[in-house]
Amino acid sequence: MKPRVLVGCPIFDGKEYCFKEFLFGLKSLTYENFDVCLVDNSKSADFFKKLKQAAANWNENRKQVFSVERMPFDTPVPMERIVRARNVLREKVLSENYDYFFSLEADVVPPADAIERLMERGKEIVSGVYFNLVPVTNSLVALVYKKIGVDEKGNEKTQSLTLEELLPSRLIENLHFTGVGCMLISRKALEQVPFRFEPAFKAFDDWWFCTDAAAKGFGVNADSSMFCMHYYRPWVTEGSWGNK
Repeated sequence: MKPRVLVGCPIFDGKEYCFKEFLFGLKSLTYENFDVCLVDNSKSADFFKKLKQAAANWNENRKQVFSVERMPFDTPVPMERIVRARNVLREKVLSENYDYFFSLEADVVPPADAIERLMERGKEIVSGVYFNLVPVTNSLVALVYKKIGVDEKGNEKTQSLTLEELLPSRLIENLHFTGVGCMLISRKALEQVPFRFEPAFKAFDDWWFCTDAAAKGFGVNADSSMFCMHYYRPWVTEGSWGNK
């Protein structure tokens, strides 16, 4: 029996614009032994109804189970809701005896064979590659970062890998951090590393997860042969990190 994989991510109605593409990506996955769970943290219940219908349609025609959970909209801070949702998924992996969590973002569509390719790398944590558009510079940046030293205050300095550094396609080991938008995480790693964020620091939860994982002895790796579609729209505001 192939290892059991839970595929999932937090989602909200702000991602409805690309849900059709995201769902197509889920349906295209070629790995056999996986289930899907989406955790909705929208303010309104309207999008949740659409997610429930999509799950019902899926469950009528496929052997994999598609479930949807809704979290209460009890904080205006997006990052707090995202972290709570990811920990709901983490708990599902651990309590229902999945072997891996295939973490996605609701606007990222991985290659159809992403799960088996990442699994073949034999790592506890390994991600694919996708890019963000940086509005200030209007440039694309890979969410794959290396450490390049420390500044005068002792803070770690990081830098996104360039396309030239990502190629030739290969497994790139012991990175500083990557995005969790296409990341295969083993049960062993999830048992020791929850998702979190710190409101006082402008860092996303994927930075904290990778930092905590490294502290526990887990290397953060990326497969640079795996480029994902990213239907990116900026959403970050000053309040995203909790500094209201």
